[in-house]
Amino acid sequence: MMRDQLESNDAIEFIINLQQHRPAPPPRLDWLPGPLWSAIWKPLAREADLITVGTLPESLREKLNLSWNSKQQQRFDRFRNRIQRLFNRMPQDWRLMPEARRRLAQIH
Repeated sequence: MMRDQLESNDAIEFIINLQQHRPAPPPRLDWLPGPLWSAIWKPLAREADLITVGTLPESLREKLNLSWNSKQQQRFDRFRNRIQRLFNRMPQDWRLMPEARRRLAQIH
């Protein structure tokens, strides 16, 4: 379905290439000098790009002409494994967003 209906556009290009942009810092960090924010933003954006592209189906990566190699896959797999280990160590009630916890509590 995505391969047939999703097409590249400005919004998709922005999302899959966050490294190429430097938005203003969020309100709580707006006191940071520009160069410091850039130093913080670049590694965050690089990881966000990896995660965004890594979670796309291969067919969609191909349609959007996104390169993906074994080194990127290995980095993505390491990230995914770290998140899974962290998730498994979290208390059960922290694993859901507040609204989901509330609704789950209503069911039980």
